[in-house]
Amino acid sequence: MFVVIVFLTLCVACGGGGGGSDIITPFTINNAIATGDLNGDGEFDLALVTTYIAGPPPHPGHVAVYLQDPANPGTFFSAVNYTVGSDPWHIAIADLNSDGKLDIVVANTNSNDVSVLLHDTTYSDSFRAAINYTSGSYTNFVAIGDLNGDGRPDIAAAINEGVCILFQHPVNTGAFLPAIRLSLPSGTSSVAIGDLNRDGRPDLVATTSDNIYVFTQDPTLPGIFLSAATYAAGPRASSVVIHDIDSDGLADMVVVNAGDSSSGGNSRISIYFQDQGNPGQFHDATNYPSANGSRSVAVSDFNGDGRPDLAVAAIVYSSQSPGVVQVFIQDSASPGKFLLPQSYGAGYTPQSIASRDLNGDGKLDLVSNDGPMILIQKPAQPGKFADGLIIPVH
Repeated sequence: MFVVIVFLTLCVACGGGGGGSDIITPFTINNAIATGDLNGDGEFDLALVTTYIAGPPPHPGHVAVYLQDPANPGTFFSAVNYTVGSDPWHIAIADLNSDGKLDIVVANTNSNDVSVLLHDTTYSDSFRAAINYTSGSYTNFVAIGDLNGDGRPDIAAAINEGVCILFQHPVNTGAFLPAIRLSLPSGTSSVAIGDLNRDGRPDLVATTSDNIYVFTQDPTLPGIFLSAATYAAGPRASSVVIHDIDSDGLADMVVVNAGDSSSGGNSRISIYFQDQGNPGQFHDATNYPSANGSRSVAVSDFNGDGRPDLAVAAIVYSSQSPGVVQVFIQDSASPGKFLLPQSYGAGYTPQSIASRDLNGDGKLDLVSNDGPMILIQKPAQPGKFADGLIIPVH
């Protein structure tokens, strides 16, 4: 959240001089990336959120969809751009209308809304024009899940005022009802959906710069959430993922902390393990230092040992040095504990990361927003990657 505000402030200062003329050279920034089989051909594709900067905000936003070339694994066709709201910041992919095709949801920070792009039923490799739903100020993160048990995916968004929930319309499949809000005392930086207390109902986790809020669902009222339990976060919590890290059958929370200030320092990955005797409650954080400006994490078993590992994107904002992706491999002898990370080059502003097998070799690769770039896993070295290369496009 703090990065969004600083960025927009800088763009106000740099854009539009006397007479309204721009004093900056227009450019495009890549903010977030997601992966999925977006055209149903069995290959994983990329969806990249971009913003065009040519003056002060609001700035036009797009989703650039890169479809993989099935004849040349790991290479992609040129992007097709779809218009979304202004200054988009985050993206999620899921089948929203149960037609067997993936759809796209985007969080827009400056138009204060969520863009929904449904798959075009006529053309398998295309999406319909975005429909925008009002959410709240500085909408900067989205998650997708069935929050009221009606079998239809809903949307949760992080907004300045807390968490916004867009329930899917009970009749008009793929359309959403007006927003319902869960208030928090400070700007929300991320949100995640998962069953945290083993009652079969999805719950919500939200981060602010200094706290983590766990909203468990009311067991008797679907879609209604109880008052949040609060846990202390590390410095400037920026994103959260729900995953069973130590393989005990209980969902844990992985929180990425960007660091103390814009000069960097004290960035860390914080893991909150669930208390086995108290469903939905968590132990104090287990912390691992990470590169300053850490922004997001992908959780997957990168080395094939059956234990989830972590890949963290960090923009390293304290210097002019390039950003990095750090991979934390779980210690095979100690469940839930991680070895020292290996760092890889991934452009100057890697702040979003995703993981898929992008070249069809059966091994998970990484992709970051800057470029976008692919970090291909080395075939003979499980869990180790080549430095990022801008995706091959033709």
